[in-house]
Amino acid sequence: MEKNKKIQVVIIIILLLVACGLGGYCIYLNKLDNNKQKPNIQEPTDITEPSEISVNTKSDYAFLKLENNKENMIYSPLSINYAFSMLSLGADNNTAKELNDVFGQSNFKDHKNIDNVLSIANSIFIRDIYKDTIKQSYINDIQNKFNGMVEIKYDNFESVEIINKWVSEKTFELIPDILKEGDINVESKVILANALAIKMKWANTFDTSSTHGKTFYLEDGQEYNATTLNQETHKDNISYYEDDKTTALSMDLEKINNTQLEFLAIMPENLSDYIANFQSEQIDKIDSKLIKASDEKNGISINIPKFKFDYQLKLKEDLINLGIKDVFDSEKADLSKIGDTGLFVDNCLHKATIDFSEDGIKAAASTVIVAKDSIGIVDENAPKEININKPFMFLIRDKESKNIWFVGTVYKPNSWLEDQAKYTIE
Repeated sequence: MEKNKKIQVVIIIILLLVACGLGGYCIYLNKLDNNKQKPNIQEPTDITEPSEISVNTKSDYAFLKLENNKENMIYSPLSINYAFSMLSLGADNNTAKELNDVFGQSNFKDHKNIDNVLSIANSIFIRDIYKDTIKQSYINDIQNKFNGMVEIKYDNFESVEIINKWVSEKTFELIPDILKEGDINVESKVILANALAIKMKWANTFDTSSTHGKTFYLEDGQEYNATTLNQETHKDNISYYEDDKTTALSMDLEKINNTQLEFLAIMPENLSDYIANFQSEQIDKIDSKLIKASDEKNGISINIPKFKFDYQLKLKEDLINLGIKDVFDSEKADLSKIGDTGLFVDNCLHKATIDFSEDGIKAAASTVIVAKDSIGIVDENAPKEININKPFMFLIRDKESKNIWFVGTVYKPNSWLEDQAKYTIE
């Protein structure tokens, strides 16, 4: 009797093992079948899909994202890079590392200044009594980096007049007063300054008789009557890109000597969201997809609003948020390559301005670092129409080197109601 019970138990165990084995095998087969039904296909990359910013371009667009306040803005990555490149040459240890992490190793293309057209200038202002403390090796490194084109000036720093005058001259008087009284004082020892400006015509200027009021849609959806430039063109120095989410327009400025600047407008569905998720690779993708106006059978018709404004970055606050901290700390800053005393950066300022019109672009920027001592129906025959009629971002860059001179946003352009009287209406 007991023998029969033992046999029954063994049979049950064997049946259970077989059932489990078959069940597992069925599960395995089901997984294989699911994999066949749902293959892992890589979706094509969309032009607005974000990707990681490289160190070399981290600072170019960082301020665009940090100060994305739905207002007109402009700044110059090139100006900021010039000034902080001079500062980095005087930094050591962790101070140098933090600067390098944000700005990288900047390489600058040589540009020849042209009276009232193009200007790039760098200067070191040194307090008179601090003259013998500055290391000659630092001055030599600066001059080697910038081919001897850095001006060395001495002042008593009793007022901001001499620095403001220098900036004004180098920016064709577009930025007359970057510093205000109180920005420097008796504790200020070294001031590093960059100023740059352009007054360039379009390669193809707009006819003022074609300027008119046209609807511009503000980000909240309201309609705004904007002063709008218009041009029909077949030229190969004007290009565009357009998809369901993004419209881009590229226009060359007049080539001067070896400098070819271009203006690139990028209009997404929603500018604030686009900037919040923006990565530099998106510019590369747009560049690769630009279509020349000359490649369109009937050319293109451009509509883009006129704009003019100034902007000042909260530069020190932004840089701290980017991870540059030690240089602003009187106890941690290591600027020992400039001088043996306890230098640290008390403040840094950046101001820029732009005037975008039928003739071309007038734009200027200056960066100043103050260091102290701490010890509808499509007509097939009509030209392709590109409408920049919503808030957009823009950049102005060297077409060859891709050095970015200016970056900005336009949320609200000029008002046609205010500008209309300036134009002859037939």
